[in-house]
Amino acid sequence: MQEKSTKDIELIERYLDFDLTETELATFNQRLKNEAGFRQKLNQYEYAHKVVEELYDAGSPNKNKEKFLNDKKPNKESKIVRLNYQKYLIGIAASVALLVAALFLLKQPSQTSQQLAQQYWQDTKTSTIITLKGANDQEAFYALLKKGDTEFLSGNYVESLLTLSKIPETYPKYNTVRLLEGQNYIELKEFEKAIEKFQRVIDNNGDEEKALWYQALAYIQNNNLSAAKSNLENIIKEAFPQQTKAKKLLDAIN
Repeated sequence: MQEKSTKDIELIERYLDFDLTETELATFNQRLKNEAGFRQKLNQYEYAHKVVEELYDAGSPNKNKEKFLNDKKPNKESKIVRLNYQKYLIGIAASVALLVAALFLLKQPSQTSQQLAQQYWQDTKTSTIITLKGANDQEAFYALLKKGDTEFLSGNYVESLLTLSKIPETYPKYNTVRLLEGQNYIELKEFEKAIEKFQRVIDNNGDEEKALWYQALAYIQNNNLSAAKSNLENIIKEAFPQQTKAKKLLDAIN
């Protein structure tokens, strides 16, 4: 474990020195994207690096750093200097890691209602037609609805809306169409249109549970907090599955 940590620090040092190959850099960036622990290690190392810079700038008699930084063609001696410098930084990083983590946590602002709404939207959005198909479905329109749903889940929101627009309102499951249209509009940040679609679902006795929840999230992201509170209170009152998240959103709004 210690060996892996040391190798990561050496890799980060090379990254900061612009000393990675294209392949190594691609792998490095991929790890930053996928590994929270590696990102944190980079942040801590950069902080430790800054501390060392300030110590040297304050007049430290140790001249190894200057030699290390100015040696563009490292020889055996400079490699030893690099290793010692890395070990020094590793020690600094280990010493300040807990402090940095604590400061990071202290400085994190509480989530706003909009941030929480966006997080809950990402947690909630799913296919709208998993249980939709039944004996009364008109096959051609169901195929369009399924296509629109697939496009939505693939992130093709405009294409999904175009597909859904081909389904007539006489379709027995049209409330599901409206619900999916509203979801697309949320992703496109067209919150007014999303709110209107969800309201039509509610008014036409559709899936009130989902429509109220999605509409509340759209209201919040559209800065209509009073309307969002009304929806959230209804969700809690009716004991819908989203009631726990609804309570957290109400607390954030208040």
